[in-house]
Amino acid sequence: MKHWVIAPYHYDYPETWQRVWAFNQLHGFISLGWRGMRDCSALTKQQIKNRFKTKYPDSKQGQINSDSSMLFKFYNEIEPGHTIVARAGRKSIAAIGTVSRSAYYESSKASSAFPRNEAYPNHIDVDWHDEPRDLSFDRQVFGLMAIHSISSEKLDSLTNSPSVRSRGSNPDELHDHETYPEGAKRTTIVNAFERSSAARAACLKHHGYSCHVCEMSFAETYGEIGLNFIHVHHLNPVAARKRRYRINPIKHLVPVCPNCHAMMHTSDPPLTVKRLRKILAENES
Repeated sequence: MKHWVIAPYHYDYPETWQRVWAFNQLHGFISLGWRGMRDCSALTKQQIKNRFKTKYPDSKQGQINSDSSMLFKFYNEIEPGHTIVARAGRKSIAAIGTVSRSAYYESSKASSAFPRNEAYPNHIDVDWHDEPRDLSFDRQVFGLMAIHSISSEKLDSLTNSPSVRSRGSNPDELHDHETYPEGAKRTTIVNAFERSSAARAACLKHHGYSCHVCEMSFAETYGEIGLNFIHVHHLNPVAARKRRYRINPIKHLVPVCPNCHAMMHTSDPPLTVKRLRKILAENES
């Protein structure tokens, strides 16, 4: 079993990275760039290298060798059943998944998620796992390469590291702000309600990562550490449902910041987005 680390997009561009990654999660794939190289799926490593020289004549030989090697590996070494680690920059794991289809070329597959004429054309289908997600480390754990392999031991050490911390969604949003006793030892029985990571991804792809109440964007406000951080609010609280139901992520879910999310849950039923916007506006005037 081989494990591969792939970057969905350049982490220096947080809004585009978030949009591309949400699209990847929703549709179950991940992509590699070099759009100008066109379809290299059937080329040998030397043929890919020759095309790099033609398409990017100003590149240094070392860069051409490295890039051609990565593109060749993407098409010839990654197989169904292998593991894909989607990295967020050099200090975070966005998600881990299992390859379900070998690499293929499709120039327009991801065009709606990318800036004009920048869509990555080389793809691998991936079944993204629900866990682990959004892991951050206090040091750089990945290089800058678009794709590289990683050992099982290395991956295990990262996912089980005592210094790892979760980023993105806050644990508070997972249980609709139920309260728990602290201090004294006692037994408490609570209901844990299922959340769909696919529904969250679909919600964020459509609505974006800015709070629907106050319009705050963590990526714009805090930069890299705010990437992919937002709560997702159920307009019809899961806890109020008596049985499992199907979520329409566009109609039933909205992104909200933790502060606005907490304020919505100060009443039962929760305040609506419209009502909290009005309260916020009244107190800002």
